Amino acid sequence: MNAASMVGKRAAQASFAVAGIVPVVAGLWGVFHPMAGSVGSQMNHGRYLSGLLLAIGLAFWAAIPDIERQTARIRVLTATVLIGGGCRLLGVMLGDALSPSVAGALAMELAVTPLLCLWQSRLGCAVEGRREAKGSLPMRLCRCLRAPALLGNERLPPERRAPI
Repeated sequence: MNAASMVGKRAAQASFAVAGIVPVVAGLWGVFHPMAGSVGSQMNHGRYLSGLLLAIGLAFWAAIPDIERQTARIRVLTATVLIGGGCRLLGVMLGDALSPSVAGALAMELAVTPLLCLWQSRLGCAVEGRREAKGSLPMRLCRCLRAPALLGNERLPPERRAPI
């Protein structure tokens, strides 16, 4: 790994570590401080969902040491976060309140996480010597999250990989 790649890897590791604080802290908070007004099974379901959020943050953190080789994991986690963010956005469009905490969560889910995924994908390309995807940001994001990559495309020999 050359010096520029090493600097990029360290910057990505630091960024993922900082961004991962949000789901870990929010997940822990939700487990120990259930939503006000919730009772019985609602409280239990809220704790379950908070545990999933915690697990997503921990899974992102687990990718940090070898981040340049964790493309499949980062893509699956990013797809999960995008689906959740899309559902949250739908809720706002259907009349849920857009509070500052909801706006912040939407920013993390629909902007920060996909941008981190693109950065990690670019880092992975640089380390493996692959060509970086061309095109507009939305097109590169779609290619970043496409199904073959979610199923472990990186494990294939380079000549059998689908182009990114």
